[in-house]
Amino acid sequence: MAIPWRPGSHGPPFLAPLLAWACLLLAAAVPAADSPFERPAELERDVQFWVRIYTEVSTDQGLLHDDWNLAVVYEKLDFGRDQSPRERSRIIDREKARYRALLARFAAGDTANLDEDEQRILKSFGDTASPAVFRDAMDGVRFQLGQANRFREGLMRAGIWESHIARTLSQRGVPAEVAALPHVESSFNPAAYSKVGAAGLWQFMPSTARRYMRVDSLVDERMDPFTATEAAANLMLYNYRLLGSWPLAITAYNHGPGGLLKAQTDLGTSNIATIVRRYNGATFGFASRNFYVAFLAALEVDRNAEKYFGHIPKQPDAESTTVELPDYVPISALSGAFKVDLGALRALNPALRPPIWNGARFAFVVITAHGVHPTGVGRKGEAAGTGWPGVSPGKQRNEVLVPVGHASEAGFDLQAPVNQATGLLATAQKGFVTGEVVVPQAVIPGHGGRCEQGVPAFCDPVQFKADMRRMVDELSAV
Repeated sequence: MAIPWRPGSHGPPFLAPLLAWACLLLAAAVPAADSPFERPAELERDVQFWVRIYTEVSTDQGLLHDDWNLAVVYEKLDFGRDQSPRERSRIIDREKARYRALLARFAAGDTANLDEDEQRILKSFGDTASPAVFRDAMDGVRFQLGQANRFREGLMRAGIWESHIARTLSQRGVPAEVAALPHVESSFNPAAYSKVGAAGLWQFMPSTARRYMRVDSLVDERMDPFTATEAAANLMLYNYRLLGSWPLAITAYNHGPGGLLKAQTDLGTSNIATIVRRYNGATFGFASRNFYVAFLAALEVDRNAEKYFGHIPKQPDAESTTVELPDYVPISALSGAFKVDLGALRALNPALRPPIWNGARFAFVVITAHGVHPTGVGRKGEAAGTGWPGVSPGKQRNEVLVPVGHASEAGFDLQAPVNQATGLLATAQKGFVTGEVVVPQAVIPGHGGRCEQGVPAFCDPVQFKADMRRMVDELSAV
């Protein structure tokens, strides 16, 4: 079997892969028949490279490898936890130089007196590799930091949002497998920022995010895992409708749909393996070329987590229900009502940007038994919206923002929705920021058996809504 070479290189290297690779390709994992994400045998060596990165190599380690043939791994580097990034960079640069010198020897035909490790590297290129192949490889020595510990942490965090992600993908007709993509993008870290400006669980760039979310000086919804999940599903569906292929839709999430359309046109195919191996677009570099195989590896590890990591104690998911308040609420009022200091609220609500926290603006938020969800902002003194949206028992959110204990201390039992709304609006006065209070389903009419506990206010949804409207009207008249 011939392994494709770098586009524009001097010919096909690696024409004699090791027998182990041949066996691996024959036994390559194939997705279920109804899965839209093919796993071509030609890409299996790359999938296995990323499985290794995600499960065996930690962030205190990394692999020096060929940037095209991921079966060629020169060395696994180990770093001390006390080593600075600068020290690590020096080690990486030194080792890269050493392997480039070795490849120059191979290119010059000097293959005598090799030690065992050097023989292994030479053999990984195959018996027919030409001097030109080794010269090309000199420019392709690359370092990949390990991700195993981050992947495991991501598996634990994923439990918080799994049900919301699954529900959102299903509602939009996006394959369930896409739920594994945040492992590649952010390790399920909603606060993640990349060096190029991508942010959040789904790593949206600002320009793309603004097509689906609010991103400005006051609110950055990329940092809200729930809103960002809905945006990611919409973007993925857009990519699929444009490209007609789910593997290409995944790749376009990284490279952009325009770039993949060009690849389809240039190569005359939608075959993902052909595009990954043969497309030579100016910006179709290592990250884009490996995005789909990294996704397949993440999907493999996610679905077989215990095989790779043992038992994973996932963080729990919690549902909540929304009660909307038609007036402005300052952050300080929320802090007081929930008995949570502003620092804790800020750490738990990263979508609200500094002007909200320093008092220059007031947040239009969703307060949950587990958190606060930003949905808009207003200036101090701005008029509140009119109308009373009422109770929305069907609106589900999985916020993990304000600790449950604080919600309980704030009185989220029995008459708490009325009491909390009264307290927040009384503190806010008129003309601050409108908000939505999200409380446990147990305190909403028809949810959780409050009638059985002898609390009449929770037996009649119509009466509950009328009581809330009367309370707001009374406050507005003050």
